[in-house]
Amino acid sequence: MVRTHPRIALFSLLLGLYLLVYTPRLNSIDGQAILAVSTTLVRDGRLDIGVIGAADALLPFDKARMGTFGQDGAWYSKKGITPSLALLPFAALAEALPWLDARAAAMWFNPLVTAATAVLLFTLARRIGYSARTAFVSGLLYGVMLPLPYTQTLYGEPLAALLMLAAVMAVWNRAAGRRALIGAGAALGLLFGINLVYGVFAMLFLGWIMLEAARRRDRLMDVFRDVLALLIPCGIALVGIGLYNAARFGSPLTTGYGFDTGEGFTTPLLTGLFGLTISPFRGLFWYSPALLLALPGGLMLRRRDGRLAALLLALCGVQLILFALWSSWEGGVVWGPRFLLPIVPLLALLLAPLIEAAWTRPGLLIVIAGLGLLSLAISLLGALVDIDVYFSLLFQQYASASGLTISGAILTDPAAFAALGHLALVGIGWPLEPSWLSGGIDFVHLAAVLAILLAGLWTRTRRGLIAFMLVVIAALNLTGWRQQDNEITAQIRQLEAAAPPGSSLLVASTHFSEALLDVEGRRVTSTNAPTAPGDRLARPMTDWALQQGGDLALLTWFPPASAENWQEQLLLDCCAFGGEDPAAGHRLLRFTTARAEPSQIAGFTFGGAVRLDRYGIERRGADVLVVLEWLAVGVERPALSWFAHVLDADGVILAQQDRPPLNGFAPTNTWEPGSSVTDRLWFPAVPGAATLRIGWVDPADGSLLPVTDAAGAALAEAFVMLPLDPK
Repeated sequence: MVRTHPRIALFSLLLGLYLLVYTPRLNSIDGQAILAVSTTLVRDGRLDIGVIGAADALLPFDKARMGTFGQDGAWYSKKGITPSLALLPFAALAEALPWLDARAAAMWFNPLVTAATAVLLFTLARRIGYSARTAFVSGLLYGVMLPLPYTQTLYGEPLAALLMLAAVMAVWNRAAGRRALIGAGAALGLLFGINLVYGVFAMLFLGWIMLEAARRRDRLMDVFRDVLALLIPCGIALVGIGLYNAARFGSPLTTGYGFDTGEGFTTPLLTGLFGLTISPFRGLFWYSPALLLALPGGLMLRRRDGRLAALLLALCGVQLILFALWSSWEGGVVWGPRFLLPIVPLLALLLAPLIEAAWTRPGLLIVIAGLGLLSLAISLLGALVDIDVYFSLLFQQYASASGLTISGAILTDPAAFAALGHLALVGIGWPLEPSWLSGGIDFVHLAAVLAILLAGLWTRTRRGLIAFMLVVIAALNLTGWRQQDNEITAQIRQLEAAAPPGSSLLVASTHFSEALLDVEGRRVTSTNAPTAPGDRLARPMTDWALQQGGDLALLTWFPPASAENWQEQLLLDCCAFGGEDPAAGHRLLRFTTARAEPSQIAGFTFGGAVRLDRYGIERRGADVLVVLEWLAVGVERPALSWFAHVLDADGVILAQQDRPPLNGFAPTNTWEPGSSVTDRLWFPAVPGAATLRIGWVDPADGSLLPVTDAAGAALAEAFVMLPLDPK
């Protein structure tokens, strides 16, 4: 019998499992912020996350929001930069491949990272001296416990777990010499880019290195070099993070976290410890019961390698204490103890001694298998149903008096165990999260999963690794392509078709949520709607979109001239209007921030009610910019509309705008005598010599208003002809 390659088999089994629960939906604002940085970097070379401004604005209080305004007025993420940098290849791939969207590609990331972490755990267990089957089961147990539901997210904790394990493996692997310490320092530096609190772990690793050096009685110079090998990569990472912060907020020490809004290490330690370990609400041992065996396993590892056991337990203890103190120790709307996920591979490694012993002790093997299967079942329940659903029910029951936090009673109520809620939801037929089940069984998706499993089990040597990787790449692309056939993707394509390429897109709607991350070729900023003109989030974001210059498209669900639509009115006042199209159930209005000035005196009066007092026409390349300054004359006037037609030499209309003043925001029947209104027009891509025809219409009967010139003489036609300079 030919044996398969264990690492590849482990990777393929877990990746196949994760693709069975795969969903392209970003179910957390954290993940949206992380991906927003990646997509804006790839598309525009920028760092802001204005694309998720609408979703961020919906959160009820400041400390829950992912963004804060930087020194230049842009909305920047407070999340660490490492996950966003790691996602850059996925964002770039989605930009390059027409069948792939950014969200679909990004949601491959944590499945790949988690499967790779299991393989790294296998490798470390083998190097410690455990058998291949023990190492395999240790990696498999890790992959089916708490990390499984997190493969459906873009949280940074799965990557932190990989980096934490890599750092442990590097400092333990002294056979690799000082290069291993450099690798450990690099892993720690990347951890800093996920959360600066991991700086504490650098001190732990440094202490472990020095204790090891003392045990070996190394020379002082060798110890100094070892310390430098660890700390230099950490220092480089800290400098990079400082420059990143300075570029956004003007100071290397400002991260965007709001310690003045309640964020910080403010939770009573015992509350956090109880909540993260044995509370039904977030307790680690409720969500991964197999980890109950980590303590006896750690005692067994201590007899085999006491120094490694001490390092693992110290790392786990510090992680637990730090995040037990954090103000939002529960991790938000998540499955289980999110902040303990980085130490789960370390705890899984502590299971290896028990697993090794279980091969000759059937009773122990049954216990491990039973707890492992129970952990898998709990994790699958977390992946089958959207956590937001049950959490919203819990929030209704346990909301505090302020309505913004959850009362402490939730910590001791077994009903707060989310697996029970998810089991009930599955039992009543609640819609399931995995994409291959959401719209009926997708057999193409299942075929892609099967291909990965068969390729992994068939690969017998490292030489077959390239073929396996090609199968994985093809299967992932197939799962990504299958996400194109849905309503929201079709709406995003409508937006891309309506908004000019290279333009800024200001979306005043929450309808699209994180799907706006899939919009390509446009600089997207989104705001909630309706909002007040002085809204402290929507107004600065709108101003930021205007500051980008060039073409700007506003997407709004408000009807024309709605009193609540201050953003459209703002743009009509300051920018040149180019037209309107329907898009995805919204109105898309095109503007340019370029503008002509009213430099020409006109004096044409229409129907004795409205005078074209001054105007301006300017050519900018093929575009024509027009400004029309109207003056109210007479005492009363009905609600009138004007037209402006661009004609070629034969009188054929090349472009036109027909509308009431300021698109209905300044109806003529409300004008006071002597008041003025300015309309700014934009006609893109007008070829050659042309003429502008301007007139006014009474919508009641469709009649054109007669025109008189500045001297009071009547024009033969009920319109004015103005030449457009072709230069």
